[in-house]
Amino acid sequence: MAAVPSALDESGNRVIAAMASRGRRYRCDQCGEPVTLKRSSRQRPHFAHTANTACNGESRLHAFAKLHLATRLRDALAGNSPVTILSTCGRCGVCRQRSVPEYDQVEPEWKLTCGVRPDIVVLAAQRPVLAIEIRFSHALDTHKIALLAQLPWIELVPDQAAAATIVPIRMRWHCTECAPRPLDDATGRTCWSCGAPCASELCAQCE
Repeated sequence: MAAVPSALDESGNRVIAAMASRGRRYRCDQCGEPVTLKRSSRQRPHFAHTANTACNGESRLHAFAKLHLATRLRDALAGNSPVTILSTCGRCGVCRQRSVPEYDQVEPEWKLTCGVRPDIVVLAAQRPVLAIEIRFSHALDTHKIALLAQLPWIELVPDQAAAATIVPIRMRWHCTECAPRPLDDATGRTCWSCGAPCASELCAQCE
């Protein structure tokens, strides 16, 4: 049975499992059924349904991770701890810890021009600079990866939403030295993969 990271107390207030008290009654904030607080030295605090249920705890955990990470990114704009990511450049292969690209807006489910709605989109002046996907049972498929070729993206598991330094399980992200640079011609872009001038993020040879 899937773990539930937060629940509602008797007053209807949402309580994170780590802050919950034993002996109190809680109910699932998704289906309303009773849940039990679980704590042990082998796993993180969580709630679990007390009976068989069709409630999808994974979807609740996914929503919680997405909300938590979006909040962290917005808090960083207000001067709180920045969100850092351990990234491996897709061109030169160098792995380094880096900050999220400069941004001024964080939007869950923002619709990109390609029609995809990543879990979180980080923007600067209304322009997407990073897409974030949180994985559960299914990884990003090849079709969605192809559509996301227009910008850097990372894919992570829910636990990483709260990590001091996020370690993605997959990504498409280039370091400063390898990132596309503006050109003097009308295209204004270079291919993410090989560096050749092209009108889109990937040239025909690298698509």
